Amino acid sequence: MNSEDSHLPISIQYVIKLCKQIIKDAREGKCTEEEVNNIISCIEAKEKGFINPREYLSAEEAMKITCMHRRQFFTLIKEHDIKCHKINNQPIGYHIDDIHRLKDLTN
Repeated sequence: MNSEDSHLPISIQYVIKLCKQIIKDAREGKCTEEEVNNIISCIEAKEKGFINPREYLSAEEAMKITCMHRRQFFTLIKEHDIKCHKINNQPIGYHIDDIHRLKDLTN
């Protein structure tokens, strides 16, 4: 990750890293065109508003995964700019990938 990306939210840093890795793998022939197309279709589905309910966790579920107490959890998600996602102004939860990255950062 470039130092110029370090100010970005952790989820955006992850997307940038993932895209760079996919491009590198595609150039080196390590992934097929079908794999790249699957990734693109997932990104497009999210852009168009499709969500998978299994990809989002309540605060309680996220705290269990990270093995944190309430105060510690909410302090860390604020520090790492992890937001509770909303649709039509209704909270749907924290993205599971953000929670797993948070857990990796704290361990």
